[in-house]
Amino acid sequence: MVRLPFELKRHFAFPLSLTLKRRLMHPNNTSFRLKKITLATLMTAAALVACSKKEIEAPKADTQSQQESSQELGKAAGDLLKQISPDTEKAPAVNANASALPTADGDKALTDYQPVNSGVQLAYLYYALSGLPVDYEKLAGIASQDYRSTTDSFKKADILAALKPQIDQQINSFRTNRYVKVHMSGAAIGIGHYDLAAKSFPVNGLPLAENGFLTFNDSAQYHLAVTNGSGFNKLKIEDQAKAKEMESLVTKGLPNYYGVGQYPTPADLYLFAQGVDQNSGIVKFQIVEVSLADQHDNLLGVIK
Repeated sequence: MVRLPFELKRHFAFPLSLTLKRRLMHPNNTSFRLKKITLATLMTAAALVACSKKEIEAPKADTQSQQESSQELGKAAGDLLKQISPDTEKAPAVNANASALPTADGDKALTDYQPVNSGVQLAYLYYALSGLPVDYEKLAGIASQDYRSTTDSFKKADILAALKPQIDQQINSFRTNRYVKVHMSGAAIGIGHYDLAAKSFPVNGLPLAENGFLTFNDSAQYHLAVTNGSGFNKLKIEDQAKAKEMESLVTKGLPNYYGVGQYPTPADLYLFAQGVDQNSGIVKFQIVEVSLADQHDNLLGVIK
């Protein structure tokens, strides 16, 4: 409840144009007058009903349109992750009581961070931190194509029995180690033009917005959100010679990549899992470090 200059579909409601045909009837004709009176009465009644409905019924969110837009975002990013930015009024308060959440150990070695690259791993993390009873059938439905595709009760039972030890092992692993590494790549993730005054490049496409979150395409039920994203939206480069080289990359861009004035930079996010929101399926993370690379996997810079 990841991730960007995505191309979003917009839905417009076009007003209907009503054309009234003139009837070749004399104005004094009784039938004509009755039809005019009846039409006016019906239009008035319809207007009153419409006004009444507007006052009573609250507007409903177009859930299907939101889901379709989310799918388009994932495709546009060219990655397993997709970033969703819900309305802040409706989105879960990701940063609520953030100060009360546990924080990362800054001395933790980056080699100890466990890779997370799927929604099922995020689901394991969710159960590791929530303390809720494990819903094995739900997790099997995310983790196993065979489990999802069969309707045979005995086959499902056999698959579930084989998956349970693996599920328990994964959940216990995240209980003992909350430090994870998420790799993100795609045309929408990158740096913009250098800010001479701030001596930094803006970083775009990462899940840094307050009340924004990421989901993996294999599971839309669990989401990754960060509680301290505002401090990781700029890559500081003091060395002007290096800044000029990087600026030339931004200016040239890359062929066949979406976006102008941006250089795609694959990113590694080093995160500490702080807790969950049981109402929305969100797992909350503190960003410890972000590393950005060029298209040849050479390190461009680190944000801490």
